[in-house]
Amino acid sequence: MDDLLEQFLIEGRELVEQASNDLVALEHDPSDAARLDSVFRAVHTLKGSVGLFDFAPMGVALHAAEDLLGTLRSKKAAVNRSMIDALLECIDATERWIEAIASTGRLPASAEREGQSLSETLTAALQTTASPGETMSGANRGDALPATFVSVPAGDGKADDNVARIVRVDAARIDSLVDLVGELIVTKNNLEHVAAQAANADPALSHALAANIAGFERLTGDMHRAVMHLRMTPLARTFGRFPRWMRDAASKLGKDVRLEIRDDGVEADKAIVEGLFEPLLHVMRNAVDHGIEDAASRQATGKSPAGLITLEARPDGEHIIIAVSDDGRGLDLAKIRQAAKLKGLMSDAAIDELNDEAATNLIFMPGFSTADSITNISGRGIGMDVVRAAIASLGGRVSMTSTPGAGTTVQMMLPQAVLVSTVVMVASGEDRFGVPIEAVSETCRIPRDRILPIRSGEAFVLRDRTLPLLRLSAMLRLPDCPRHDADAKVLIVKSGNQSVGVEVDSVGERLDVLLRPMSGLLSGMPGVQGTALLGDGRVLLVLDLPEMIG
Repeated sequence: MDDLLEQFLIEGRELVEQASNDLVALEHDPSDAARLDSVFRAVHTLKGSVGLFDFAPMGVALHAAEDLLGTLRSKKAAVNRSMIDALLECIDATERWIEAIASTGRLPASAEREGQSLSETLTAALQTTASPGETMSGANRGDALPATFVSVPAGDGKADDNVARIVRVDAARIDSLVDLVGELIVTKNNLEHVAAQAANADPALSHALAANIAGFERLTGDMHRAVMHLRMTPLARTFGRFPRWMRDAASKLGKDVRLEIRDDGVEADKAIVEGLFEPLLHVMRNAVDHGIEDAASRQATGKSPAGLITLEARPDGEHIIIAVSDDGRGLDLAKIRQAAKLKGLMSDAAIDELNDEAATNLIFMPGFSTADSITNISGRGIGMDVVRAAIASLGGRVSMTSTPGAGTTVQMMLPQAVLVSTVVMVASGEDRFGVPIEAVSETCRIPRDRILPIRSGEAFVLRDRTLPLLRLSAMLRLPDCPRHDADAKVLIVKSGNQSVGVEVDSVGERLDVLLRPMSGLLSGMPGVQGTALLGDGRVLLVLDLPEMIG
């Protein structure tokens, strides 16, 4: 029975999410028969599963919901707003009861009374139905608030002819496999070091080792990809939680909002997908509360009365890009500058000298907020610095762009999985660091007499281009070692739309490493992509030079 209950809890949560998304989509398009069939199947399955246990109040409510959905499927009544509200109320109660069962093993004491009340509400909803063929507009909607129209990916509930064979595996077991792959990569790096040492003593042995190491490297890479594929989860699992939330949030604010979701079937590591919800929720709150104007204000500026928020995901090499865009009022940079002055974040003169991009980045400073008042949705002083820290803890970074009167876009770049990355080793004094190879366009030696002072910094000319020069020791606030060599060793790094030179004390070998995001107190540390374990047991800090350069 314990195994059956555990299975019920797992499947129950999935069915609740499916039913909720189907109902919100059905509210937008009452003629969508596939959605109606899908939510009916979800409720029918939930009711049948509940029958295996002594959860009678849940069964009573779900039975009434099934009756209502059955009537709609038979076309004896048409979908209206009061029905959707009643069904969503039942699904919400079912979700609460499932979580209560998961924590205590039984339904809460109020379940019997609530279940009977829900049954009566669902039965009453049938008595207020519109005749078949009528739409959900006007009086049939059942309230005076504007609707939130939501476009939900069609894949979060539609039936598939070929049912996949699924084996549920504890995530901890997959994590142990990932750790083993990491150990294999470290061992492979050790063997490469041994092969290099053997070159002087026995060239033939070194050549044989190198050939075998190449095969080992290929197999290790294949194993890593296979293991990481086990952890891949569709982003739709997280995105699918927002249509219902957006419906309720817009209704509370009295706004007309349309949410479009475009995920293109993108997948990411389970930890990334699960960790995305909270930062995305904060961004969505800002979009619906501060970004989207009320209908009258939008019409006064020639916009459609209904605002549009787009949640999009797309692949970008070994990364994924997630963007939240709204077509609202955009950022008020004057208001942002004034708020920064009031909070004393910088001197007034320094704030006035900021360009628009730098002023926009003030949004990410701790505790920054321009909200005039607290609402049920946002405005409680929890700023975008929380979003930046959460995304950084997942190994990603976040940026924001805005056009006054046209809207705002928040873009997040995240690794798709725990990455095997190729890094180039660099040194600053006695300290060694890794730099992802894709961040370095080239390495070069620059004669020191060609490095010239410019304003408060330095620059050099490379192929008829003048590039600023930074020193890694200064960027990391490390002691600056005396330099006696005639040439400066420089990494050419792309930062935004320009290239920047970064001087290091030495450039070493390239290594394949298993990159892990920073955790604990160091999570969200700016300028650091993560850590990797070297063959000699030391931990290598992998730098994010583009972010450090800014």
